[in-house]
Amino acid sequence: MKKKKVKKSEVEHIVKERNYEPRLETHALIVNNLELEPVKKVLDIGCGLGELLEVIERRKGDEKIEKFGVDIDQENVDVCKENLEGDFRLLDVDKELLPFEDNSFDLVCVIGIVEHVENPSRLAREALRVSRDNAVFMTPTLSRPRRL
Repeated sequence: MKKKKVKKSEVEHIVKERNYEPRLETHALIVNNLELEPVKKVLDIGCGLGELLEVIERRKGDEKIEKFGVDIDQENVDVCKENLEGDFRLLDVDKELLPFEDNSFDLVCVIGIVEHVENPSRLAREALRVSRDNAVFMTPTLSRPRRL
Protein backbone atom coordinates (compact mmCIF):
# COMPACT_ATOMS: atom_id res chain seq x y z
CA MET A 1 0.00 0.00 0.00
CA LYS A 2 1.47 3.33 -1.06
CA LYS A 3 1.69 5.91 1.73
CA LYS A 4 -0.27 9.06 1.08
CA LYS A 5 1.83 12.11 1.92
CA VAL A 6 0.32 14.65 4.30
CA LYS A 7 -0.36 17.95 2.60
CA LYS A 8 0.39 21.21 4.29
CA SER A 9 -3.21 22.30 3.64
CA GLU A 10 -4.49 19.34 5.70
CA VAL A 11 -2.85 20.50 8.91
CA GLU A 12 -2.20 24.17 8.30
CA HIS A 13 -5.51 25.32 9.81
CA ILE A 14 -4.82 23.54 13.11
CA VAL A 15 -1.40 25.08 13.48
CA LYS A 16 -2.30 28.58 12.28
CA GLU A 17 -5.31 28.76 14.57
CA ARG A 18 -2.99 28.11 17.48
CA ASN A 19 0.04 30.05 16.21
CA TYR A 20 2.14 26.87 16.01
CA GLU A 21 3.51 27.32 12.49
CA PRO A 22 6.93 25.74 13.27
CA ARG A 23 5.25 22.48 14.28
CA LEU A 24 4.01 21.77 10.73
CA GLU A 25 7.38 20.29 9.77
CA THR A 26 7.39 18.05 12.84
CA HIS A 27 3.88 16.78 12.20
CA ALA A 28 4.60 16.09 8.54
CA LEU A 29 7.76 14.14 9.39
CA ILE A 30 5.88 11.93 11.82
CA VAL A 31 2.78 11.34 9.71
CA ASN A 32 4.69 10.86 6.44
CA ASN A 33 7.27 8.47 7.84
CA LEU A 34 5.26 6.16 10.06
CA GLU A 35 2.96 3.36 9.03
CA LEU A 36 -0.25 4.58 10.65
CA GLU A 37 -2.42 1.74 9.36
CA PRO A 38 -2.12 -0.43 12.49
CA VAL A 39 -2.22 2.52 14.93
CA LYS A 40 -5.37 2.46 17.04
CA LYS A 41 -4.15 3.88 20.36
CA VAL A 42 -1.77 6.87 20.66
CA LEU A 43 -0.09 8.56 23.62
CA ASP A 44 1.39 12.03 23.21
CA ILE A 45 3.75 12.85 26.08
CA GLY A 46 3.88 16.62 26.36
CA CYS A 47 0.70 16.88 24.28
CA GLY A 48 0.41 20.65 24.42
CA LEU A 49 -2.89 21.64 22.84
CA GLY A 50 -3.34 18.25 21.18
CA GLU A 51 -2.53 19.32 17.64
CA LEU A 52 -0.34 16.29 16.86
CA LEU A 53 -3.15 13.95 17.92
CA GLU A 54 -5.51 15.91 15.66
CA VAL A 55 -3.14 15.55 12.72
CA ILE A 56 -2.76 11.80 13.25
CA GLU A 57 -6.51 11.32 13.55
CA ARG A 58 -7.18 13.38 10.42
CA ARG A 59 -4.62 11.27 8.53
CA LYS A 60 -6.41 8.11 9.65
CA GLY A 61 -9.61 9.43 8.04
CA ASP A 62 -12.84 7.76 9.12
CA GLU A 63 -11.01 5.35 11.40
CA LYS A 64 -11.04 6.73 14.93
CA ILE A 65 -8.08 6.35 17.23
CA GLU A 66 -7.96 6.33 21.01
CA LYS A 67 -6.12 9.51 22.02
CA PHE A 68 -4.22 9.94 25.26
CA GLY A 69 -2.11 12.88 26.30
CA VAL A 70 -0.14 14.04 29.30
CA ASP A 71 1.21 17.53 29.88
CA ILE A 72 2.70 19.54 32.73
CA ASP A 73 0.46 22.55 31.97
CA GLN A 74 -3.12 22.43 33.31
CA GLU A 75 -4.30 24.93 30.68
CA ASN A 76 -3.06 22.64 27.89
CA VAL A 77 -4.82 19.65 29.45
CA ASP A 78 -8.05 21.68 29.74
CA VAL A 79 -7.87 22.73 26.05
CA CYS A 80 -7.37 19.09 25.00
CA LYS A 81 -10.31 17.94 27.12
CA GLU A 82 -12.48 20.67 25.66
CA ASN A 83 -11.58 20.08 22.02
CA LEU A 84 -10.69 16.40 21.65
CA GLU A 85 -12.20 13.07 22.53
CA GLY A 86 -9.69 11.26 24.66
CA ASP A 87 -7.99 10.88 28.00
CA PHE A 88 -5.85 13.90 28.94
CA ARG A 89 -4.03 14.19 32.24
CA LEU A 90 -1.86 16.64 34.15
CA LEU A 91 1.50 14.96 34.73
CA ASP A 92 5.05 16.03 35.53
CA VAL A 93 7.21 13.42 33.78
CA ASP A 94 10.21 14.45 35.89
CA LYS A 95 8.42 13.47 39.10
CA GLU A 96 5.82 10.88 38.10
CA LEU A 97 5.80 7.64 36.15
CA LEU A 98 3.37 7.30 33.28
CA PRO A 99 0.07 6.00 34.69
CA PHE A 100 -0.35 3.33 32.01
CA GLU A 101 0.36 -0.39 31.85
CA ASP A 102 3.25 -1.88 29.89
CA ASN A 103 2.71 -2.21 26.13
CA SER A 104 -0.46 -0.08 26.19
CA PHE A 105 -0.01 2.00 23.04
CA ASP A 106 0.56 1.37 19.33
CA LEU A 107 2.34 4.73 19.10
CA VAL A 108 3.98 6.93 21.73
CA CYS A 109 5.15 10.41 20.73
CA VAL A 110 7.69 12.44 22.70
CA ILE A 111 8.05 15.61 20.66
CA GLY A 112 10.03 18.62 21.81
CA ILE A 113 10.18 17.81 25.52
CA VAL A 114 13.29 15.66 25.93
CA GLU A 115 15.40 18.80 26.14
CA HIS A 116 13.22 20.16 28.96
CA VAL A 117 13.28 17.26 31.42
CA GLU A 118 15.83 16.62 34.15
CA ASN A 119 16.12 12.91 33.43
CA PRO A 120 15.72 12.15 29.69
CA SER A 121 16.78 8.51 30.19
CA ARG A 122 13.94 7.91 32.63
CA LEU A 123 11.48 9.54 30.22
CA ALA A 124 12.74 7.34 27.37
CA ARG A 125 12.44 4.18 29.49
CA GLU A 126 8.88 5.09 30.46
CA ALA A 127 7.87 5.88 26.88
CA LEU A 128 9.31 2.59 25.66
CA ARG A 129 7.68 0.70 28.55
CA VAL A 130 4.16 1.80 27.58
CA SER A 131 4.79 1.43 23.83
CA ARG A 132 3.74 -1.78 22.15
CA ASP A 133 5.20 -1.01 18.73
CA ASN A 134 6.46 2.49 18.00
CA ALA A 135 7.92 5.33 20.02
CA VAL A 136 8.93 8.55 18.28
CA PHE A 137 11.33 11.01 19.92
CA MET A 138 12.08 14.35 18.30
CA THR A 139 14.01 17.30 19.60
CA PRO A 140 15.64 20.36 18.05
CA THR A 141 19.38 20.24 17.53
CA LEU A 142 21.52 22.47 19.70
CA SER A 143 23.33 24.06 16.78
CA ARG A 144 20.20 24.76 14.76
CA PRO A 145 17.27 25.02 17.18
CA ARG A 146 14.70 25.61 14.45
CA ARG A 147 15.64 22.35 12.71
CA LEU A 148 14.73 18.91 13.96
